[in-house]
Amino acid sequence: DLAIANGAVFDPPGKEGCALLTGRYVSQALRQSLREAAEIPPDGPDPVQANLAVEADFIRFTLSGPAKELLPAGLAMEAVLNRIEFDEARFQAIKDQVFLETAKVEDAPEALARREWRRMQYEPFPYGNNPHGTTATLTAIELKDVIRFYRRCFMPNRSLLVMQSALAEPEFKRFVIRHFGSWTKREAPEYAFTQPKKRAPADPRTRCIPVTSAPESCLWFGWDCVREKDDDFEAAQLLAELLQSRLDKLLSGRPGYRARVHSAGLMLGGSFGISVCGPPQFDLALSRQVQELLEEIARGRFSLAEFQDIQARRLALCRQHLAGDQLAAQILRAEIYRLGARYLKLSARRIEGVIKEDLSYVVSQYLPWEKVRIVAVSPGTLGADAMPEQLRPAVDMTP
Repeated sequence: DLAIANGAVFDPPGKEGCALLTGRYVSQALRQSLREAAEIPPDGPDPVQANLAVEADFIRFTLSGPAKELLPAGLAMEAVLNRIEFDEARFQAIKDQVFLETAKVEDAPEALARREWRRMQYEPFPYGNNPHGTTATLTAIELKDVIRFYRRCFMPNRSLLVMQSALAEPEFKRFVIRHFGSWTKREAPEYAFTQPKKRAPADPRTRCIPVTSAPESCLWFGWDCVREKDDDFEAAQLLAELLQSRLDKLLSGRPGYRARVHSAGLMLGGSFGISVCGPPQFDLALSRQVQELLEEIARGRFSLAEFQDIQARRLALCRQHLAGDQLAAQILRAEIYRLGARYLKLSARRIEGVIKEDLSYVVSQYLPWEKVRIVAVSPGTLGADAMPEQLRPAVDMTP
């Protein structure tokens, strides 16, 4: 696993998606290098599985495969920071593919609601941008932008390399020196962005976006929340699972409705969101029920057995990640977010240390209803005038 600790926050203004296109270009170059080294025919399977993740704070490349492919994988990974050659035709083919993928999903009500909430919450800070860009911003990106992003952000002193293999320690050291000893330090960009604007008391609490062709409606409830390195992060994660369980039960008797709870910790902030999607003729009474669910949890109105069940499931998932192929990704995340050398060793203990009352505290401290920002996306049926009192003030806006 190789992580570049310069993610989508470094996208040029108006060209969001540049990090994604750069990552896709490099990932394709990695794949081609591995196929050539293994002399794989055009219709043959890849010798090593290559994956890419592009987030606001980092870009991560993962190569996984049999032990015999370690040497070509090392050669390919070495080239990521040293020897990537850029070609206009390949860039355009990748850009066209990403554009089509984005066009298929960007106007989906849930995606549109999340994108607008992110903009409302964080703008002008880059967290307000979509890490994968939009069709409009992708169209504006040229090959020279990708080359500039690569040269500015892909550098050894902002990169983290994690390897899992059966090599003995002396062999491992020789392998690393041989393939990565030529990497040299360069001047790295730092976070120096405009901080999120403070919301004025008169700012609308709800944005209503009419999308005439939408097959469904979506309400997005969002709050600014904790970073991954904050003490309350594990409690926020358990709260997300508790809310998901409660929402599933609430919607079980409502065909066509679904809900998802989103809790994310970033380098310089965190977010907590609830999306509820349903038929175009959306039942706005659900907004009140979401509020009541939060109020119940804030008052501690959930059983100890319910809490312990959720805690046990998260503990099991944590141990699974630390024992399997997710270990490298967990190490990279701990390093990128500067969580400390003992963070992973103490993961289970931190989860075990959360008590039932901590979930009530997170709701009261970070998710009060007076701080929620809500985005409603629908085929015109969820306008500002239709909003119940607890969702006002509201304003209509165009997509």
